[in-house]
Formats: sequence, structure tokens, C-alpha cells
Amino acid sequence: MLKALILLLSLGLVQSYAGTVYRNMTNDTFASLIFTDQPTAYVQAGDQIVFSDLSNLLLFAYIGTYNQSVSDIVSNATFRLYDVNPTGPVLGSLLTTVTLTDVTFASGVITTLTFNIDGTIASQNAVWTIEFSLPANLGINNFNPPTIGSSDADTYWASTASGAPSFYSVPGAGNLNFQASFDAVPEPSTFLLALIPLATLVHRARRGKQTS
Repeated sequence: MLKALILLLSLGLVQSYAGTVYRNMTNDTFASLIFTDQPTAYVQAGDQIVFSDLSNLLLFAYIGTYNQSVSDIVSNATFRLYDVNPTGPVLGSLLTTVTLTDVTFASGVITTLTFNIDGTIASQNAVWTIEFSLPANLGINNFNPPTIGSSDADTYWASTASGAPSFYSVPGAGNLNFQASFDAVPEPSTFLLALIPLATLVHRARRGKQTS
């Protein structure tokens, strides 16, 4: 019985001690980047971000989207996360891809999408993008500035065709950060502190077995 309890505690510990390593969900600029309103419609678009930790075992990504149509839209939404070298910048490898199917985007409101990216390992710098299967009138929201982590408000990443996104710079734009949040397992030192109660329980169980 005790072994089963310890196993359940250890399995749940990662989720219980998840922390936010990037958050840009607070300061709404009341603008959106609508994919089909661009001179050439975007296939995917997103942001280059800096997590608060140097290395990250990610759990969830939350992305804010907007439907400017007068009608609801049902579309798939694909999330991608890339490694990036901030010098250049140079896009690195694709770290993960997650697709949500048949999402209903209500007219005229923000829809926050939750992507399970449990187990994705990312360095401090990353690029995320969103792709809609039916992109007409859909986009991502401009929020600025982030409250955890950071992002350049004059740059973003997008593509007008299938394939990896490209870097875009708009000097003086000041609002090209997009609504997003990322949860991750905390840094090792924090996680080890969380393990202390579990280790104490294991020690007491062993002592009880030896004295019985």
C-alpha cells in the first residue's frame, strides 16, 4: 500500500511543481496579427521568446488566438516549437509539433489554446508558431510586455508557404509580442527541494519495516 502511495506521489510531483517560464497574457494591446490580412497570407506565425530558465523541460503551451469574422470558425490548429540561436537569429531544429483538431473559434473573442508538450526539452531561446487549417480571419493577439521571460517587440517569425518560418523585423513596431504562456518543470535545485518530503516518507517506511 505504501509503495503504491509513494509511486503515485512521485508520478504527480512533476505536475504539482510545474512553474511558468514564459508568460505574456496580461497586457493586451487590443490588436491582432490576422494571417489573411497580410500582403501575402501567412501559413504560420509566432514569436521568438526567452524563457526565464536556461534549460526547460516543458509541460504545456498556451496560445491566445482571435477570430475577427462575424461567424464562428472551426479549424485545426498546429503548434510548433523550434530551437533558435539568437545571434543572427538562426532557426534551429523543430522540437515538437502538436495539432488540435476541430477547434471552434468563437466570433470576436479570444480563444486560448492549450497544447500538451510534456517532455519537450528547450534551451532558453525558442521560436513558437501557430498554423490554422482554415486561416481566413484567424490570427494571434498582440500582448506587450511579457511578465515572465522576454521577447523583442519589434520582431516575429512567419511563413507564407509550407516549411520553416522566416525572421521578420519591423523597427519601431513596439507591439510584436504575442499572447502566450509556457509551463515547465522547475530547475533542478527547486525540484530537489520538492523531493525532500517524499524522501522522508520513504525513509520512515524503511525504518518501520526494520523495526516490525
